Amino acid sequence: MERDMALVRQILKEAERADGPLDAAGLVADGWTFETVAHHVQVMADYSLVSASVVRDANGEPVRATVRSLTWEGHDFLDAVRDERVWVRVREAVAGSAGSVAFDTMKRLAGRVAEGLVSVHLGL
Repeated sequence: MERDMALVRQILKEAERADGPLDAAGLVADGWTFETVAHHVQVMADYSLVSASVVRDANGEPVRATVRSLTWEGHDFLDAVRDERVWVRVREAVAGSAGSVAFDTMKRLAGRVAEGLVSVHLGL
C-alpha cells in the first residue's frame, strides 16, 4: 500500500483535536477506506508518530484502529505541516521534483518553508 502523506497529516490533526483516543474509523468518511486508515495508523505507530493500536481478526484484517495520542515526533511533524500554505508548497515541491520523498526529507522541507514564511512575516 502506498503511503499517503495527506492521510498522515489528517490523522495527526484529528488525534490532536480529540479529547481522548481517536477511533480511526471516523476518517473513513473523509474518502479513505478503513484498511488504508488502519495501515497508516500502524505505520505511524511503528515510526513513533503516534501511540496507537490496530486490532486484527484471525485473517489479519484490521477491525479496529485507535490513536491514543501523538508522540513528540508526531507533534513536531504536525507543527511543521499544520499551516495550509506550508502544506501546499511542500506538496507542490515534492510533486514537481521526485513525486515522493522520504518522510524526514518532507519534514525538513516543511520546516524550511515555515521558517521562510516566518522570516518574511518578521521582515528578516
